[in-house]
Amino acid sequence: LGSAVPLRTRLDLCPLLVMCAAAPSTLAPEELLKKLEEKKAELARLKKLKADKDAADAAAAAAAAKPRPPGYIEPSAIPHWRTWVPAAGMIILGGESMGLDHGGTAVALACLLLTVFLGQQLINKLENTEWRRNLRALGEKRVDTDAAGDAAGAGAGGKTKGNPKKSKKIA
Repeated sequence: LGSAVPLRTRLDLCPLLVMCAAAPSTLAPEELLKKLEEKKAELARLKKLKADKDAADAAAAAAAAKPRPPGYIEPSAIPHWRTWVPAAGMIILGGESMGLDHGGTAVALACLLLTVFLGQQLINKLENTEWRRNLRALGEKRVDTDAAGDAAGAGAGGKTKGNPKKSKKIA
């Protein structure tokens, strides 16, 4: 065979080749061509499905990136009802004892809702600043490294030193 590698070593390297060489094909060439065409058709169908899925994903991303209509309020800009409903209830129930008539109660409620809404807008704006995003990423990175360190320390089987609540291990 003209190779420097002994025959037995080559056979050990490729057992699948040995199996294929040892077992003669029981299918006629026409049947093999038919199976090949079926596999090609299946591959073409799968490629078309993937292309359709990719196109649908791209359309969904484009729809998500569409500019919002004027006056659209992001859902994250509206505070949760547990923030403003108790305060509104206190204004409604206590407005009479504070000497507010129906108009004064309505103005107080409008001021409360405006203040809570604008406060939520300010919180969202501050949470999306570059400084806050970097701080959040740093915190997540530290949590990940602490969790990895705890797992490595627990796997070492060492004893805890000092405070039993601390997870640092010594070897």
